Amino acid sequence: MKRRDRAPRLAPVHPRPPLYPVSTGELLHRGPWLLVLLGLLLAYGAGLGVGLAVRAAGWWQTGAPWERALLALAQRTVSPTADIVFLTLPWIGTNYTLWPIVIVAVLWLWYRRLRPEALHLFVVQVGSSILNPALKFTLVRERPHLFELRGQFALPSFPSGHAIAVTSVVMTAAWLIHRRTAATWPLWVAGSFWLLVLYSRLYLSVHWPTDIVAGLVVGVVWLLATMLAFRRVES
Repeated sequence: MKRRDRAPRLAPVHPRPPLYPVSTGELLHRGPWLLVLLGLLLAYGAGLGVGLAVRAAGWWQTGAPWERALLALAQRTVSPTADIVFLTLPWIGTNYTLWPIVIVAVLWLWYRRLRPEALHLFVVQVGSSILNPALKFTLVRERPHLFELRGQFALPSFPSGHAIAVTSVVMTAAWLIHRRTAATWPLWVAGSFWLLVLYSRLYLSVHWPTDIVAGLVVGVVWLLATMLAFRRVES
């Protein structure tokens, strides 16, 4: 007689524990703070590296020839109509005005029990507010005086705080909405806002182009570092 093969016994399935704690206290106590700190230091180091490279190239005081040419080119686009846009947008894309918006968003996310996302956005805003003055007062650079300085600006020129803020904070907010809803419109809106704010710094003659490049580098490093740090918390 043929033996019947017995079906293999399956081991009991136990639910996997969450990768990170769920409660607020545990989330704050055991969050990815080491990665956050490393990301902050890496972003600061990246900005410092760009600044030292600009100094070594001899562009620190008077700008590179291509920087002066870009500022002159941007001045050709100045008009009363464009002023309405480029004198207004920088007030939205700075840490001064982003803070109250972020606080409201964080409180709403916390109320909706999306606490990892709330903490993520808050941490990015804190880091943006630290990196900007930290670098500005480490490497003090005067603003360009080729044309009249207009609109919103404060503190030394290097790096562009607007570039750091819109690259890290605004893009983080857009990414969190996209992850939660799968909608692409937040990325398009944030991307358009990002381009306009960056161009406004040239249009208003308040930054050397290398200030903006440095702000972009710092913002991208901080954006990616915090995304990596909070990836497992939000999964």
